[in-house]
Amino acid sequence: MNLAAPETASAPTGPAAAEKRPRSAWRAALLTFITTGLGQLYNGQPRQALFFFLAMTSISVLSYLMDWFASAMALLVVLVVSLGLELVAVVHAATVAWKRQDYVLQPYNRWYVYVGLIIASSLLSWGLQSALFTYDTFTIPSNAMQPTLQVGDYLMAKTDAYRDHDPERGDVVVFRLPEDPHKVFVSRVIGLPGERVAVKQYRVYINGQAIADPWANLKLKAVPKGAPEAPADFGPVVVPRRAYFVLGDNRRYSYDSRRWPGDPFVPRQAIIGKAMYILWSRDRGRVGQGMDPQPGPKPGQP
Repeated sequence: MNLAAPETASAPTGPAAAEKRPRSAWRAALLTFITTGLGQLYNGQPRQALFFFLAMTSISVLSYLMDWFASAMALLVVLVVSLGLELVAVVHAATVAWKRQDYVLQPYNRWYVYVGLIIASSLLSWGLQSALFTYDTFTIPSNAMQPTLQVGDYLMAKTDAYRDHDPERGDVVVFRLPEDPHKVFVSRVIGLPGERVAVKQYRVYINGQAIADPWANLKLKAVPKGAPEAPADFGPVVVPRRAYFVLGDNRRYSYDSRRWPGDPFVPRQAIIGKAMYILWSRDRGRVGQGMDPQPGPKPGQP
């Protein structure tokens, strides 16, 4: 009598044996918010993840290379496009995750993979900004540059503006104070290397000739209580090579080249960058205002 061999139960193989776990919409959205494209990877969409990541990175690189931050309007466009792309990526990740309730986990769906990608993306972003980003922001703490700059303004400055050329008269520059390099000041370039500069009754003379000085503000409004008045007369002094004589637009109450102990000049290497426009201000109507070379009233004009 033949006896049939007993059947042995075999373990299921293939997708049915794989670990399944539904996707969470809020987790997908959060991961995308942290690193663009990571939510798509969480949903098992590596191609879409790569697309969103490269798209966001390309916008950043192009904005740096094409100098789009040089104007407030271009900066606004870049921000709107970037935020729009981020919003699309977040909504896409959350929507797909909400529909995937029977998702088979992939080898890359591990927490350490997500953490590694977040760190790698952060390092890449930091490296790109260090290599390409040539702008920085500064806040205005005093009234030395009124009316061009007001207390509390946030200023966008281009840190490589003088990589290929020297500062020009009328440029508003951000620099380290010669007497204390830890302090950062903003003033307007008035005297150039080799020029003989004098100030007589707040009027500027270059090489003995009075210059057109549309930036000077001689109004006495908004003067801090107890603030010392800057000297009405100064010089003459000869500006050394690779140095500049600077004045604040608020000529009566500005701490500038007329008042520094020691040399009254800003060395070329102390200049951080050129002021471009007001990034933010308490007066919303001034947001985006550029550093026009002729923004202020003429000397003595009310």
